[in-house]
Amino acid sequence: MEMKRYLPILATDFLFWFSTAGMYPLLARLTHAILDPVATNQMIANMILAFTVCSLTGRFLVGRSQKAPKKSLLLGTSLGTLGFLVYFLPNPQWWLLGRAIQGFALGHYAISIITLTSMVLPSGRHFKGFALIGMADFLGFSSGPVVSGLLLHQIGGTGTLLVFGFCMALTNWTGSKIRTEKTPQDDETIQFVLKPPTFRKLAFIPLAVGIFFGLLFHIFYSNYLPIMIDETQWPVETVFFAGYVLGGFGFRIKISDWFEALPGPVAYGVAIVVLASLTVGIAFWPLESPYLDSIVFASGFGYGLALEAIYIFTLAWVSQHTSLDQRSRVYAMVFSGVDISSLVAGTCFGVLANSWGPFGLQKAMLFLLPVFLVMPILVHFNFRPGSKSSDLD
Repeated sequence: MEMKRYLPILATDFLFWFSTAGMYPLLARLTHAILDPVATNQMIANMILAFTVCSLTGRFLVGRSQKAPKKSLLLGTSLGTLGFLVYFLPNPQWWLLGRAIQGFALGHYAISIITLTSMVLPSGRHFKGFALIGMADFLGFSSGPVVSGLLLHQIGGTGTLLVFGFCMALTNWTGSKIRTEKTPQDDETIQFVLKPPTFRKLAFIPLAVGIFFGLLFHIFYSNYLPIMIDETQWPVETVFFAGYVLGGFGFRIKISDWFEALPGPVAYGVAIVVLASLTVGIAFWPLESPYLDSIVFASGFGYGLALEAIYIFTLAWVSQHTSLDQRSRVYAMVFSGVDISSLVAGTCFGVLANSWGPFGLQKAMLFLLPVFLVMPILVHFNFRPGSKSSDLD
C-alpha cells in the first residue's frame, strides 16, 4: 500500500478519536468534582444519552446517502470542534449540549471515514488493511482516556480541555487532505458468502449485536471506573486503558494474521469468548490485592485484544460481502450497535448505578453474556462456505 495515500486518513482518524475518547473520563471526573454522587451518576448517564441520540441521528442521515463521504466527514470534524467550546462553560448542564453536538458529529464522521478507507484499500487485503490503517482510530480511542487521566493531574481540567480541543480542530485540516479516488475492486476469494435467500436482509445483525455488547461494557468502564476504584497507584482509567492500547496494538500488528487464517465464524467466536471471560474477571477484581495495578493492566490488555478483534472482523466482513454502493448502508446498520449500546447506557446506567451502586450494576450486566455468546453461532448460520463475494439483495 502506498503510505502517502493513507497518511491523511491516519492523522484524521487518530486525532478525532483521541479527542472524543479523552472526554469520557474527563467529564466524569469534572462532574464528580462539582456535583454530589447521586447527581454525578445521573449527569454522566444524561451526557451518554445526549451523545447517543444525536450520534444515532447523524449516523442514520449519513447512512442513507453517502454520495459525498469527504464532505460528510468534514461536517463531522467541524461540529466536533464546535462542541468543545461549550465545555468551557462552568455549568455541567451546558455540557449536555456539547455532548449532543459531538454526538451528531460522530454520527457523520464514523461512517464517512470507514467508507473512504474501504474505497482506497487494495482488493483482497481488507482484513489486514483495516487492521493496519485502523491502527489510528484504535490508538486514538484507547490512548485518549490514558492521556486524559495524566493531563488532568498535571495541568488541570481547563488545560486538558484545551489540548483535546486543539487536536479536534486539527482534524479539519488533515481531513481536507484525504484523497477520494476509488481503488478498483475485483471479486475477492473469501471463505464465506451469504446464504440465500432467507437471511440476506438480516445476515449482518449478529455483528451489530456483537458491537452492542462490546461497547456497552466499554462505556461502563470508561465512565464509571474513575469513580469506582481509588486503590490503584496510578489513575485506574490510565492503567486499564494503557493495557487496552497494548493489547489492541498487539492484535493489529501480529495476532490479526493468525485470526485471519481461521474460518470467519470461528475467529469471531474466539474473540467473543475471550471478551466475555475477561468481563467476568473484571467484575471480581480483588480490590485489596497488592497486585491490583497489574491485574487491572492485564485485564485491559486482554479486553483491548478481544474488542479490537471483534471490531476488525466486522469491518472486513462487511467490506468483503457488500458492494461499494451498499457499504455505507450496511456499515450504518452494523454500527448502530454503538449507538444503541450508548442509548441503553444513557437511559439505564444512572438510575441503576444509584440503586445498586456501580459495582452492583457491573455484576448485574454479566447476565447479558449468554446472549452475547450466541452471536458467532448466528454468523455461522447466516453464511455458507464459498469462493466469491456476494451482495445484498
